[in-house]
Amino acid sequence: MKPEKSLTGKNIPIPKIYMDVDVVISAAKLKTHRLAGSTLSLKNAFGVPPRELVNNYPGQLMKIKLHEWGLEQSIVDLNLIRRPDFVVIDGIIGMEGNGPDLGIPIDSKVVFASSDPVAADCIGTQYMGIDLDEVPHLGLAAENKLGVAELNNITVVGVELEAVKMDFKRPDTGPSAKVAS
Repeated sequence: MKPEKSLTGKNIPIPKIYMDVDVVISAAKLKTHRLAGSTLSLKNAFGVPPRELVNNYPGQLMKIKLHEWGLEQSIVDLNLIRRPDFVVIDGIIGMEGNGPDLGIPIDSKVVFASSDPVAADCIGTQYMGIDLDEVPHLGLAAENKLGVAELNNITVVGVELEAVKMDFKRPDTGPSAKVAS
């Protein structure tokens, strides 16, 4: 499937049930990511394409193809195909450093939820102490009308973000950071 205003120009295999259900809720973990900066609800869509052989791409190879077509563009395309109706980001135990698989657990004690995945990801990213410009897919998602990325236009209910904000360790940027997840 390819969204009308595709950024990759590629067809991405999407399960029929994902398109047919009434509501999609994205349940993501709060963590840093070697290539994307942070991996929250928008990046969580990488789990939507089937892992079995589809269009001659085995599941893991499909993820590699998404990276090759442009990480930020693929994230946006997946969310343009079907934007989650509601997102929950579980940061009770987050991950810092070389996420999504080689990071270090961190006791962050937070949960974010929103009907706007871009806003939720922006607040989660800020909570981790990561500047939004370090996560290019957030601005690209906002430009493509997937949600709000302007912090001044996002209302946070609950605690004051600045009062609980953490400073997560960033991923390494050496050769091992080039491994696709």
